[in-house]
Amino acid sequence: MFYLLYGEDEFSREGALADLKKEVGPPDIRDINVAELDAREATPEQVTALCATVPFMTPRRLVVVRGLLSRFERRGAAGSNDGGQASGAAAWNALWEFAPEMPPTTDLALVDGRLTPSNRMLRKAQAVATVRTFPLLRGERLKGWIRNSAAGKNAEITRDAVNGLADLSGGNLRVLDGELDKLALYAEGRAITLEDVQSMVSFSGEASVFVAVDAVVEGRPDVALRSLRRLIDDGNSPAFVLAMIARQVRLLILAKDMRTQGVPASELGGRLRLSGYPLRKTLDQETMFTPEGLREAHGKLVEADLSAKTGRFDEETALELLVTELATTGPRSARR
Repeated sequence: MFYLLYGEDEFSREGALADLKKEVGPPDIRDINVAELDAREATPEQVTALCATVPFMTPRRLVVVRGLLSRFERRGAAGSNDGGQASGAAAWNALWEFAPEMPPTTDLALVDGRLTPSNRMLRKAQAVATVRTFPLLRGERLKGWIRNSAAGKNAEITRDAVNGLADLSGGNLRVLDGELDKLALYAEGRAITLEDVQSMVSFSGEASVFVAVDAVVEGRPDVALRSLRRLIDDGNSPAFVLAMIARQVRLLILAKDMRTQGVPASELGGRLRLSGYPLRKTLDQETMFTPEGLREAHGKLVEADLSAKTGRFDEETALELLVTELATTGPRSARR
């Protein structure tokens, strides 16, 4: 089977991929029959060769290719896209032609983040693959996910607690899942209340910065401001929060520069000194920005810091003005 799993909801997307991996076979021999590739380093020939390989001691094997379709997203008005989109797309035509001939013992999964409808490779993949999309949950869908997740942990939760978690998290399901584990244990034998959420939930500063940067990219100043307010309410100074945002923007600039220079994906984590979720999230956010957008964001951060230090605005006002400006008028993502 040929699968396309894409969307901004990284938690649900990776969960769906984990389910595909479970179908490969028992855990002790699963890794032998699962191959994961980064599209920036892989070639169509490598992918098709792996798909044609016979599984070892299991009925199935799984080949995962990450980031293929996002290579062909538009990158702003200048339009330069990963070293020439046209020739790159033509080279990958071999994959679509191979799809009908893929052995029935092989599952191929293309895994990606946010994609736009104009993506030329998306249309080709949709023609041959089973497509599952994972958009960020909003509003009632997010609240429904919280209620269902709590029920799955054998916990009851009040409406106010659901609303509070939805507001604080910014839709980050991975963070929400961990907090619900903690709340379910804390409130064992009774319903989770808003008071429990307010006293027990402390979304990490790193996760809150991810939420804020995501909200800036997506033009959602209300979510960005709520996540920053949470950081300040947790005892962090506005200057510290500004520094955390500045650090994340610097990481995005470094990641963008490394990818432009062709640094192998396997080396990015070491060079950025990141691993696990922070690394995946940073690399995912990097694709959302143009280089010009990141430079503009850095310039606005410097202006906000100067405004606070010279007394033009107090620190908290300077921070709120910065985030509001970035999310409503200022640098737009790579989708533009």
